[in-house]
Amino acid sequence: MPTYSSRQGVFEWTRRQAPTPLLFDDYDLFWVMRGAATLELGGRLVLRADEDEFMIMPPFVAATIAQARAPLVFTYFHFGFRAGSPRAQRDPDGLGSAGRKVYVPMTFSRREAPGVWRVMRQLNSLKRSRPDYDWRLEQVTVELITELALFGARRGRRADDRLFHASGPIDDRVAAISQRIQDHPGRAWSVTELAESVGLSPSRVHALCRKTLGRSLKRHIVQTRLRHALMVLRERRGEQTPSIKEVSAECGFSSQHFFSRQFKQVFGVPPSEVRGRATL
Repeated sequence: MPTYSSRQGVFEWTRRQAPTPLLFDDYDLFWVMRGAATLELGGRLVLRADEDEFMIMPPFVAATIAQARAPLVFTYFHFGFRAGSPRAQRDPDGLGSAGRKVYVPMTFSRREAPGVWRVMRQLNSLKRSRPDYDWRLEQVTVELITELALFGARRGRRADDRLFHASGPIDDRVAAISQRIQDHPGRAWSVTELAESVGLSPSRVHALCRKTLGRSLKRHIVQTRLRHALMVLRERRGEQTPSIKEVSAECGFSSQHFFSRQFKQVFGVPPSEVRGRATL
């Protein structure tokens, strides 16, 4: 059952605003109303949406949104499913690099999905002050997911359609290392240990990671731990949610201060604001 994830609105890009990191545990739909926006994924892949075009981000896929043409104004809407959303974090960067079928970001136009455009206009016109706002929001959410599903079915029948292509396949050894880190994010990994596990030198692994993932192996370990922390912060253990200190230790951070600083840098809010909440 589709469900609204408590985040929607209209965002206007300010003149000197820096590119903003994104990573959510639900789906995020953007409608570019003015200007143009880009989504950078893994330092290699870029999606662009111009006016009256849409971008959709699946759960647990890290990206950076930036202004491509001013003035940028877009609507955003978060949604999920009560039965549980597909999670892309089991695959390095959610880009299919481990050979599994995953949900990936994509763009489409108003012409391709006029029903999505119509429902997004309805969302923008909803008034929070109205007594039937909650009911209308739930109704429009179901309509939006229906239109997205119909559009997806139409696009999926066209054999020439593609979401996007990487500039090249991710090295199998980097994929294996990334999978090990994701399987055990709290372990005290060393670059030397990971490099030796795939028969490479540390310097060669660093070079491959930067080429493939767009970041160093050490940074990839930190980001994988932060993604894991996002889920741990939302867990309830009996009547309690884990403390920031417990989450920091469980996710492999030796310093709670470093964990909190990195978390805020990536997600834009401190971990205390996410702890126990349903969505980020």
